[in-house]
Amino acid sequence: MIKNDLNVSKLQIDLDLIADWANDWQLCVSVDKCSVLTIGRGTSVDADFTLGGNVLPAVTRRRDLGLTIVSDLSSSQYISEIASKAHQIANCILRSFSSGDIHLLLLYGSVAEWLACWTQAQKGPGSNRSRDAVG
Repeated sequence: MIKNDLNVSKLQIDLDLIADWANDWQLCVSVDKCSVLTIGRGTSVDADFTLGGNVLPAVTRRRDLGLTIVSDLSSSQYISEIASKAHQIANCILRSFSSGDIHLLLLYGSVAEWLACWTQAQKGPGSNRSRDAVG
């Protein structure tokens, strides 16, 4: 947690150590994939961090391993992305068949229902907002 200038300095030292370690082992750090994400409400860090001589950009959201993390830790962006992907998959299935067969339409509904339930499980109990976004 960064609360003061001492914490900023310690983090920058750690970033320098990572760059030195990678250089010693002849490894390349993908600086273009690195950024600074401040997490929490009302928190901000007024400092520029560097890695290997490159200034790391400050961002308000970051996607990693399929999960979008937003600086205020809200899940609405993530749920919207899941709902959009569900619609894309379901529409792809529906467009793949031109027969109009009722069984295919049932498959479409089943996939949409499964994705809605999965989305609900990812968000957590007590909210139907994600399911409404999919269905």
